[in-house]
Amino acid sequence: MSRRERGSGIKRRPRSPDHFERITLELGEAAHYSSIAVREALSAVDKDKDGLLTESCMQGVFEHFGLPSSDASIFFNLMSQDSSGRICWREVIAILAPMLKAVKPKQDFASLSIQFKQEILTEDP
Repeated sequence: MSRRERGSGIKRRPRSPDHFERITLELGEAAHYSSIAVREALSAVDKDKDGLLTESCMQGVFEHFGLPSSDASIFFNLMSQDSSGRICWREVIAILAPMLKAVKPKQDFASLSIQFKQEILTEDP
C-alpha cells in the first residue's frame, strides 16, 4: 500500500476556526477592508436578490477578489450550519464587519472569529 501523496484529490472538510480566521482575514485584505466592496460583491452574485448564496455564488465572490475557489468552499462549509446549501450574505457581512471597521483587524478579528465559531459549534440543532 502506498502513502497518499501530498496534494492528492482527497477532499477534507476542515472545521477548524483557524481556517475560518485565515480565510476571512484574506477576504478582508483582498477587499482592502472595504465593507462597500464586500457588500457589492455579495449583492452582485445574489442574482435572485433573496439574500441567500450558494457555494458557487461564494466562489464567484472569492474569484472577484482574486482568492482561490477552494477557500470559498471551505468558508462556505464553515458558515453553512444547516443542510440547506445556502447562507445569508448579510451573515457574511456581519462576520466581516468588525474587521472591516477595525484599524488593526488582525488583533480584533482573531478573537471574534474564534468566539463566533465556538458559539456556532455549541448551538443545539
